Amino acid sequence: MSTKRSEEAYARWIDATLKFDYFIAGVTLAATGYIATTLSDGIGTGRWFNFTSALLVSFSSFSALKRIEAALVVMMAGGRKLAEYEAKGALTQATASGTVLNVETGETFDPMRAAVLAISAGRKAEAHAADERKWADKARGWYHRRNASLILGLLIYMGSRALLG
Repeated sequence: MSTKRSEEAYARWIDATLKFDYFIAGVTLAATGYIATTLSDGIGTGRWFNFTSALLVSFSSFSALKRIEAALVVMMAGGRKLAEYEAKGALTQATASGTVLNVETGETFDPMRAAVLAISAGRKAEAHAADERKWADKARGWYHRRNASLILGLLIYMGSRALLG
C-alpha cells in the first residue's frame, strides 16, 4: 500500500525520467544533424568514419524515440492494470454485501455476477501486467542501444576528426 507522499515522489520521478529522455532525444537529433552537415565529399577513410558515426548517432536518435514510446506504453499498461485491480477489489468487496450497483451506469448485479466480473477484472489486470513487463523490457533494451550507439558514434566522430583533421 502506498501513501500520498510516496505516490507524489513516484510521479515526480516519472516526470523527471521522461523529461530526461526527451532531452537526450533532442541532443541525439541535434548531433545527427551536425554530423550530417560535416560529412565530407569524396571517397576515403575519413568519409567512411564520418558516415559510420552519422549512422550510429542516427540509430541512437531512433532508439531514443523508441524508448520514449515504450515508456509511454508501460505507463498506459500500468494505469489499465491498476484500474482493473481496483475494479476487482470493489466487486469482490461488494459481493459480500448483496446487490451491487454500478454508480456510473446504474446497472445492478447480483453477487454471483459481481464475482464473475471480479474474476474477469483480475484476468484483465494480469494481462495488462504482462504487457507492462514486456514493454518495460523493450524500454530497457532501447535505453542500452541508445547509449551504446551514441557513445560509439561520438567516439568514432571525434577520432576521425582528431586523426584526419
